[in-house]
Amino acid sequence: MEYSSNMLAVLEAIYNLRAASGNTKLSHCQVEKTSADFTEDKKPVKRQNWYNGKSRPEWQDIKKAINGELPRSHSVERKIASFNHDCKTSAFIDRIAIMERTISKLEADLEDQRKIHEDYVKTRRQGQYEEAHFKTKFDNYKKQAENFKKENVKDHKTIQNLMLDNELRRTENEKFRKLVSTQNAVECAEKQLFCPDLTNVSDDLSEQDLLTAYDKARESMLEKMLARMAKKPPSDIFLIFYSLNTDIKQIAEGLPFKFPENNYVFACFALPSMRRHIYDTTSNILELIPPSVILIDHNSNPPDKHSNVVELPEIRQNRSAMERLRSYIGQRRATYDVIQEGYENVTVIR
Repeated sequence: MEYSSNMLAVLEAIYNLRAASGNTKLSHCQVEKTSADFTEDKKPVKRQNWYNGKSRPEWQDIKKAINGELPRSHSVERKIASFNHDCKTSAFIDRIAIMERTISKLEADLEDQRKIHEDYVKTRRQGQYEEAHFKTKFDNYKKQAENFKKENVKDHKTIQNLMLDNELRRTENEKFRKLVSTQNAVECAEKQLFCPDLTNVSDDLSEQDLLTAYDKARESMLEKMLARMAKKPPSDIFLIFYSLNTDIKQIAEGLPFKFPENNYVFACFALPSMRRHIYDTTSNILELIPPSVILIDHNSNPPDKHSNVVELPEIRQNRSAMERLRSYIGQRRATYDVIQEGYENVTVIR
């Protein structure tokens, strides 16, 4: 940096005033007055030179030096210190400048380390929070697992007790069923007869439509019987499967019921799959004994042979429709193995 003669005079005045007073901040008037000792014409350098806001940057820095606002490492401060021709003093000032630069670097490094430390603390706290959260969840899962284990042991004991109770009931049921099987039939036992109702079926329907109507009537009557069974399970029930040319009321009168009342009879034509469906459905509702099955087999007596046909009183008005339906069913008849159907009590009447 180049200094004019007036600038040098002011700088030297600053140096001498500082040396005399020991203060860094000086009076601008005193600097102006003292500068006259260092000018060639012995006239003071007017302070308007550094007061002027549009003055050169060097004058602005000199103003700051007078106010004591410049660091020791600044070029203006070094120039002021150069007026002391003592080498030790100059070396000391240079050392101060080096130390100030070192301090600045150390402060920057310290700030970097502070930020690193803050990030570490934040990360560490987050890790501690996650660890605590994981531990809490782990403890909860562990407690739940222990509770599930206790419940499992309890359920296992309950199942064992239920199995023992079920075995006891099964034994008692077997005893009861043996007792029922040896019990004599009750005369004039009360019973309810359930048969598909074709009263309102038109005679003009084709054989296939008649069979469809019959299937619907059978399903409707089965649902009616099951609804009554759900309210009060029957004491005994007979399932009669026939080919439509049988006097069901006459057969029902001779059934060997073991109980005097609350007995059911369900009679219908059905193929083996439907027969098994009816059997299983009624068995699920009965409490102790399964239904007895009577299968009337007419394979040796074709249903279209009128000498073997017994008209049903309740469907006499639909005789022609029933005859056509019976003939249609007879043509589709096949021989079935009732043992494979799996009934427990079955009687085959030919």
